[in-house]
Amino acid sequence: MFHGPGNCYACHGSKGEGLVGPNLTDSEWIHSKGTLEDIEVQITHGVTKEEAKSGIPMPPKGGSSISDEDVKAVAAYVYSLGHK
Repeated sequence: MFHGPGNCYACHGSKGEGLVGPNLTDSEWIHSKGTLEDIEVQITHGVTKEEAKSGIPMPPKGGSSISDEDVKAVAAYVYSLGHK
């Protein structure tokens, strides 16, 4: 999902190290505490331009039409990147 239909890689890079979007591989969580639940909520609802620390918004579900189950899969993957 991260590298395909979820479109996550387009902003966060193929390894999640950040491009336009923030690095997801370090221990710093910019918009949440980095819990699995927080990450699921953030993916589902996105980050508005006003909320974004960089000023660059993330649309809900990264602008994709992935399902709620897909969101959970992406969140688990993202969680694994930053919690090694």
